[in-house]
Amino acid sequence: MSWWTNIANILVPKPASQAMPITFFPRLAPAVQATGGAQFTYGNLVELEADGDAFDKWVTGLQMVLPDTANTDYFVALSREAAGGAPTKIEARGATHSQTTVQADHHEVVRFDPPVYFPAGTGIRFACADSNAAGGKKISAWAIVSKGRG
Repeated sequence: MSWWTNIANILVPKPASQAMPITFFPRLAPAVQATGGAQFTYGNLVELEADGDAFDKWVTGLQMVLPDTANTDYFVALSREAAGGAPTKIEARGATHSQTTVQADHHEVVRFDPPVYFPAGTGIRFACADSNAAGGKKISAWAIVSKGRG
């Protein structure tokens, strides 16, 4: 298939049954909570999806929810590394701000353009950092994932 055919296929509207599947990780589960390290320092990676999925996937964004501190900047990073340690090989970064008046129901999508590629068998992890002087603030997320772009 030529590059021109690939572009044409992307631009032509398709019925829902032929469209790129969009899903969330973790699937059918609450958002995963990450805790920042010291101020402006990433905390440990947490797992949004385990290794072993049989599909290539592209993370198009993170749905950020439930920050534990109002009026704070949160910085997020995606990585393929194992969960449990601070990220050293970051695939993408983004940021969100928790408003002072809507902390309890805060939700925002951090978009990645272009989407971040995770090959089949590779899990998705994320970590957060925050701007609070004490550090250690928490925020939760789901990864927004598309499959079948190949």
